[in-house]
Amino acid sequence: MNTFLPKIWLQSFLRSRKLTHPSGHALFTYHMTQDEYKNLGQLVKLFPPKTSFSHSQHKEWSACFVIWCAEWYRRDCDSQKWEWYPLWNKLGFELAPQKRAEIISLGLKTFWNRPIRRYESDTRNFLGSIFIEGGLPFKLISSRGNLFST
Repeated sequence: MNTFLPKIWLQSFLRSRKLTHPSGHALFTYHMTQDEYKNLGQLVKLFPPKTSFSHSQHKEWSACFVIWCAEWYRRDCDSQKWEWYPLWNKLGFELAPQKRAEIISLGLKTFWNRPIRRYESDTRNFLGSIFIEGGLPFKLISSRGNLFST
């Protein structure tokens, strides 16, 4: 049995928090450890969705993807802009906007039971949703001249 599959990783992650399923709380409240974050990043890189997309096949990977992205923004983002590029650079692959929308909805809303935020125009804000789920971006807040300190 491969213990490095998305489904197994998620079960272990939840079990270590004495949960059998997601709590529905913001993703930062799970308090991911540094080792979990590192291992999850490797897992997300190993199992990106291929050209065909199936909800049942990618539900667990989508859940791993969104919680890793949220943690990345909290732990490692030092850019003053909200953008996808640094994530794609870190992961070594990029998701097309339509696939990204499906995956984030599947991971955030369906698996983690978390809302997709919306702009005032009522369009969905996928990047903002991920950013918010991570909590306070420590690296960004501690950087000189950050937008949070002005």
